[in-house]
Amino acid sequence: MIGDDVTPNNNVGGIDCQSSEFGPVGFVNVESGDETSDPLIVVSNVSLESSLAQHIFSSFMWAIANDIPAEKLKKGETSIARGDLFQMDDPDTLLSVKFENKVLTGIANTIQRTELGTLEDVYISIIPPLSGFRKLPIEPVIEFIWQQMRDHELRGRWEKVVPVCIRLFQECKTWETHRIFHKATAI
Repeated sequence: MIGDDVTPNNNVGGIDCQSSEFGPVGFVNVESGDETSDPLIVVSNVSLESSLAQHIFSSFMWAIANDIPAEKLKKGETSIARGDLFQMDDPDTLLSVKFENKVLTGIANTIQRTELGTLEDVYISIIPPLSGFRKLPIEPVIEFIWQQMRDHELRGRWEKVVPVCIRLFQECKTWETHRIFHKATAI
């Protein structure tokens, strides 16, 4: 769970945490239940007070994320920020596609101005809960991937298209109850 094993002189996920100002914050075996997998962590060297404040904010986000209407985030313009990282020859680069949403950016900038942490710290507190409750506007990412595959598909380059389609389907499987799963399946 969040903050498990944050004691000094602890080694978590191969990271040696030697002081009270340096420790992992993350999620240990949340999804898989696999006790042999490495924990998902974020290493931070902020003060204990800042770390606890970020933890409280993250907990708050988990508490309210399900009640945030997804339509609120979709009202903001969503664009692909790092599409250049996606390569048709490597389906694993599908996970490197980044998007920007004006509403999320506005929220993150507002929270960052409170000096809760860096912009990255704020996003680390906001994104996982919104993703966990399927609130992120990922449709533009699916559309971008589809556009990248289109030329190859039209030219019958199935050896490039099929691995990307399979990877896209695998990533969207966790969204089975969401319409994005159906769109990714149709692609």
